[in-house]
Amino acid sequence: MLLFYFHRAIIFTVKKFIRIFLQQVVPMSANIGTGELIVILIVALLIIGPDKLPKVARAVGKAVAGFKSYMNDVTEDLKDVSTEFKDVSDSLTVMQKDMQQTIKSAFEDVDGTVKSVDTDLKNVGADVGKSVNKAIKEPVKSLGKSSENESAAPRDEDSARKSPDEQDGEAESAGVSEETTVQAQ
Repeated sequence: MLLFYFHRAIIFTVKKFIRIFLQQVVPMSANIGTGELIVILIVALLIIGPDKLPKVARAVGKAVAGFKSYMNDVTEDLKDVSTEFKDVSDSLTVMQKDMQQTIKSAFEDVDGTVKSVDTDLKNVGADVGKSVNKAIKEPVKSLGKSSENESAAPRDEDSARKSPDEQDGEAESAGVSEETTVQAQ
C-alpha cells in the first residue's frame, strides 16, 4: 500500500511539473518534441526528486521568462538602433549624391570657362600674329625702297658705320613699335 501512495505522489508531482513546464518553458522552446520532453522530465525527476521538482520547475520557468523578456528588450533596442542607423546612412547617401552633383556641375562650369578662355586666347593670339606679320612686312617693304635711297647717301656717321643687316634690324624694331602704337590708338 505504501508503494501505491508513493506511486500516486510521483504521478501527481510529474503532472504538476508537466503543467508548469508546459505553461512557462515550452512556449519559449517550440522545437522540443514530445519524446524529448518526456526524457527531460524523467531525468529531472530522477535527479531532483519528486518533492523539489515543482519548485525547480517554477524557478526554471521564471528564469526562462526573464531571459525571454531580456532578449525581447535587446531585440527591440537593436531594431531601434538599426532604424536610426539606416536613417543616418540614407541621409549620408543623399548628402554624398548632392555633393557629387555640386562638384560635377562646378567642374563642368570651370571646364566650360577654361574652354572659352582657351578659344579667346587662340583667337587673340591669331589676331596678334597676323598684326605682327603685317607690321613686319610693311616696314620691310618700305625699308627696302628707302634703303636703296639711303645706301646711296648715308645721313650720319652712325648709320655709315653700321652694316646693312644692322640697319634692317633697327628698321624692323622701329616698324613693330610704330605698329603697336597704331594698334593701341
